[in-house]
Order: sequence, then structure tokens, then C-alpha cells
Amino acid sequence: MLDLRLVSESVNLAELFKSIQCLPELEQLCFPRSSVTCDEFDFQWPQKLWYLRLQGGITDFFAANVRFPETITCLEFAHCSHLTRTGLDDILSHIGINLTRLSITYPMPKIGDDGADRSFWFCPNLKSFFVDIAYISWELFSEELLVILKEYDRPLRSMTIESTGYMGMCEKLSPNDITIAVDEERLPCFERLGLSAMLGWDFKSDDMNDMISELDHHNIEVFKV
Repeated sequence: MLDLRLVSESVNLAELFKSIQCLPELEQLCFPRSSVTCDEFDFQWPQKLWYLRLQGGITDFFAANVRFPETITCLEFAHCSHLTRTGLDDILSHIGINLTRLSITYPMPKIGDDGADRSFWFCPNLKSFFVDIAYISWELFSEELLVILKEYDRPLRSMTIESTGYMGMCEKLSPNDITIAVDEERLPCFERLGLSAMLGWDFKSDDMNDMISELDHHNIEVFKV
């Protein structure tokens, strides 16, 4: 494991890539938050790498040109101040099919307020999904983006919706959107739903009670985080 997420000094990503080529046993890598952008892509990823946390100077150009290894099954995004929805989609369109765990958390200022809506579309094999409410809308759970898979049951088991508590976030998604997706059996393997206490939802409302009742009928646990 190489965890650089708390490194405070600026890191040259080109030099970092040259270094990790010398680490054939590396399985887990966390980019530093304070890193300069990189336009060099002529390097080899460690063949055993399965966990990658992207932070710092990741750009759309980087996302479009780097060939991420198919061995990655766990991918996290945070503190990517340059990455837009286009860059996020580029990365997920290339390796999303291999991911079983995805995390898109605050801050990701340029992906937009619905930048993570296509996560289920690009990543049909997710088992666990962590996302901030700032980057999703009701369309995440729509029939168009959360489709019923034909060849096998969608394996998603756990989802956590986080929030920083900003005003207006509660209106982007409602308990009904989740209730309908479960009722229509588009999440057949779902087991656990974590909701931030800072979402701004009224946890005593009729919509919330209906969602909890429907999810309980499907043996799905709902809890606050």
C-alpha cells in the first residue's frame, strides 16, 4: 500500500508514476491531494493494483488519455479540483465494468450537481457505492440509468448517500425515488442503505416512512450515518 492522501507538499505526478513502476507488488495507491497536473502518460501501472484513490491534479485530458488497468476493482474520487463530468465519465466508461466499489465524495467542484448520475450505467457490477448528494439527482435511480440487467441480477448490496449539509440538497433526490427503484426490482440484491443525517430530509415524513416500509419488506436495512 502507498497512501499519499495526507501529503501536504506539492507532488509531481510524472515523478510519482515513474516511481510506482518500480513497485510490482503494489496493490493499493492513494494519490496526494496536493499534486500538479500531469500530461505524461507513458508509464506502466503495477500489475497487482486493485485499489486506486484519485485526488489532486487529475484533469479531463489525463482521464481521456491514461489507460487505467483492468485489475482495479475499487475506485475512489475526492479533492479532484480540475476534473469535470466529462473526465469522470471517461474514466468510468473505460474501467467501470470492472468496479465492485465506487466512491465519489466531497469535494469534486467541477463535475456538476448531477455529475455522478451515470455511475450505475457505467458500473453495472458495483456491490458498494458511496456518493455525496451534491453530485447526484433523482435520475441516478431512473429507469434510463438504473436499468434492469438482462444477463444477471445487479449485484449492488450497499449504498451510502453522504452530505456536507448545504442548503437545497434535499430537493435533488427524494425517498420516493429510491422506493420506486426497489419496488420495480431494479435493485434485487440490495441490503443496506446509509443516509447522512445532514441530508435535510424529514426522517419522520410520510415519504420516508413509506420508503422504510418498502425497503423493510425487501429485507433492506436503512440507517443514519
